[in-house]
Amino acid sequence: MKEKPRFLRSLEHFFWVFLFINPFLDILNGVYLNLIQRVGVLDVENAVIGITPTLVLRMLLLVVFAVYVLCGRDRRDILTAAGIAAALVLSMISEYRFTGKLGYFVDLQYMARFAFNIVLFMVYSRVLAGRGWSREELLARLDRLIRYTLFVLTVSILVSSVLGLGYSTYADRLGYRGSRGFFYAGNDITAILVLLLPAAMAGYMQRYRQLRGVWTHIRYIAPVATTVNALMMIGSKTAFLALAACAAVLLVCAVCLLRRQGSGPLLGFAWCVLASVVLFGLLFLLSSANLLSQIADSFLATSDLAENEGVGSALFSGRQVKLAKQLAEFKSGGVLVWLFGMGRGSQEFIVEMDVCEVLLYYGVFGLVTMLWLYLRVGIAFVRDAFRKFDLLPAALLLSVGLVTGYMILAGHILFSVTSGFYYVFMFLYGRAVFSDDPKGILLWKG
Repeated sequence: MKEKPRFLRSLEHFFWVFLFINPFLDILNGVYLNLIQRVGVLDVENAVIGITPTLVLRMLLLVVFAVYVLCGRDRRDILTAAGIAAALVLSMISEYRFTGKLGYFVDLQYMARFAFNIVLFMVYSRVLAGRGWSREELLARLDRLIRYTLFVLTVSILVSSVLGLGYSTYADRLGYRGSRGFFYAGNDITAILVLLLPAAMAGYMQRYRQLRGVWTHIRYIAPVATTVNALMMIGSKTAFLALAACAAVLLVCAVCLLRRQGSGPLLGFAWCVLASVVLFGLLFLLSSANLLSQIADSFLATSDLAENEGVGSALFSGRQVKLAKQLAEFKSGGVLVWLFGMGRGSQEFIVEMDVCEVLLYYGVFGLVTMLWLYLRVGIAFVRDAFRKFDLLPAALLLSVGLVTGYMILAGHILFSVTSGFYYVFMFLYGRAVFSDDPKGILLWKG
């Protein structure tokens, strides 16, 4: 086999290291917006943020990713990228015909966010498959990466909440509630935690009997406990739903595995719950605010909204109004708009329902060229998870399933370089889990 050029090997090493740097980028971005730009919680929806240092960094990284992909000279990568580029160009032509003007910056920036995540598939499938590690070593490193990422992200939320810093999750007609730390987008950080928590918890439950030493157990439990508490602090509908679903699914799996795997998974689950309760007690003592009252207010807010404004408003947080308006514009746009969309630049505000956005802004052509890779990888993911069904595959199905549903109904994943990054990562992690060899992570065979 021909040895890779030193340049490519250096890039792959950098891409692996970047996985450990990435969790800090959005924390620093939030600190920059909150403390330097003075973008407050009430400004988040309407503030003109413009270019931030982390956005510049990620767009530069996109260029580096693209160079790496082009060096691979795989026609399937290039054809996939060409289809997405065509969807952008055609949507901008349609946008100009539809509105008589173009929002160049908005159009390019929005598609760059989507492309960033697609290119991640191409880059990290090769990086993870080509590091030269055995399957067991690769999975061990990825498991450590998941725990590390959760710990970094959630500690920043817990510290911010205790000190009264950062952003509230909500600031609306019901007042201020929840805390998302310095994360500018509450949907993003919630989606990341929902993606990673089930895998971290299932990993500990599976290994409970094999782990030796108190410190080893703490390293596995601590990220789970901090994440459970961070999701309660965030206090969104998605956060509470994810906690309930994660606890229910993993508890049922542990009970079902009693005969085959013994009491290890069930004991691991119990220790995760106990550690989360103990940590909450410590946070309660350290915080100047009444954490129980804060969490209760967040939990009850959804039922209050449903009672006063209807279930649709409570579930979709007003997105259904934006969707109805933009869908009416789409329908009236004619064949060109149906095929190639209205263009992102034609709209002041996004719907935050990703699949609908692809159809509205890029049309049927964009729906096919932009989403086919996610569909292809997703179908294989579900098939392989059921083929090798166990505690960890169940956890992966849960996390990806929850976030996919969230993305369709009320999330913002595919066009986010934050949560979209980890959405792609979990698909690749799943391919590593389900494959007998690291080469199985590769997107293309042969």
